[in-house]
Amino acid sequence: MQRYGKTLFLSTYHRDLLSITAISYAFFDVLYHICGLLISKHPKSNVLRNIVNINTNHEIKLSEERPRIFDFYQICERISIISGACWLLSNWPSHFIDICKKHKLYASDILREINNCPFWFSMPIKQNLSLVCSDFKNYSTEIPYDSTYAKYGDQKIKKKDCCLH
Repeated sequence: MQRYGKTLFLSTYHRDLLSITAISYAFFDVLYHICGLLISKHPKSNVLRNIVNINTNHEIKLSEERPRIFDFYQICERISIISGACWLLSNWPSHFIDICKKHKLYASDILREINNCPFWFSMPIKQNLSLVCSDFKNYSTEIPYDSTYAKYGDQKIKKKDCCLH
């Protein structure tokens, strides 16, 4: 048995075993991604982390001095983070989707920064959650054009170039 990249190649012709093995590695990619969301500084990650802290026996404690990279955490801290991620993924996808809907988390909040997202993870999220905040479409009418804010670096952006007119 040899592992190349994230796919396990077995010296067998049993296709079902190979597909199950490939999916299991994808699960660990998703688990790692959820762990990253739980320790992120993103505001929506705070919501997700609080949900996990309230509903599980494992409290995720973060340190402001340390980078929020999963691999930098101690083993005992990783156990809490992984347990929280597993709780979120339990009864997939209904449990996770219900939590996201209840707390107004969007697909863009969940799927950000994940490369090569497995279909079994992305499809239920895209099908059941809004991609972005539904209020985004109203921004063009609510935000007036103001030339003091219309700068890109040292260049001024003209009103005709701005999407908010």
